[in-house]
Amino acid sequence: MDFVWCLRHNSAQIGVLSTAAIGGLSAAEVAAQIGYLKPAQIAAVGTDAISGLTTAQVTALSTATVAALTTTQIAAGLTGAQLAVLSSAQLAALSAAQAKVLTTDEMSALSTANVVGLSTAAVAALSSDQVAALSSADILHLSNTQLLALTTQTIPVLSSAEISAVGSAVLSALSTAQFAAITTDAIQGLTASEMTSLSTKEIAAFTTDQINALTTTAIGGLTNTQTAAFTNAQIAGMADQQRNNIFS
Repeated sequence: MDFVWCLRHNSAQIGVLSTAAIGGLSAAEVAAQIGYLKPAQIAAVGTDAISGLTTAQVTALSTATVAALTTTQIAAGLTGAQLAVLSSAQLAALSAAQAKVLTTDEMSALSTANVVGLSTAAVAALSSDQVAALSSADILHLSNTQLLALTTQTIPVLSSAEISAVGSAVLSALSTAQFAAITTDAIQGLTASEMTSLSTKEIAAFTTDQINALTTTAIGGLTNTQTAAFTNAQIAGMADQQRNNIFS
């Protein structure tokens, strides 16, 4: 009678194994009793064993078990195919530290329906490469709270189409630093209604490059109060034609 057989037929015994013993289990042995391992034991499982889990076994993991995965297990063990089957609830269990080590392949494997599961702390921990690995559909599926968690390092990844689609509620709630991080290409996606929703603080946060990149559609949304919020430095940096567009 081999060890794998014993594990398969004595699931109650797996819970008493030390983390050192768990670390010595093969992928087949871990797979045999994955459902009976405690969160503390999961953290001791080797990366090869994590990679060897079937998608069915991954979907059966509790949120406590997902939260117990180490950053090494996530970065070097979890595959894109496995990540793709995680539920929103399981993804929500990922900490900022865990989210930070997701590879770009793993990020691109996230389903649009499940990307909403990421916590705001996890979203805030993402790098620009990780956010760039998400599809436009993924980005636009994020909640307003998640979008507002994007940092000045990840906001430049957003495209003009995404800026156009995120809506006034998000853009008007961005900090001045976040707003200033929008690229000149992306700023061209501002709609008239989005422009109207901006605070005077955000207007004053525009860089001269952003101002000169504004479309006539966006400029059409400026109110008199907003126009008056442009600083002398901003006005001085405007191209002649753009100054005429804004103040005429």
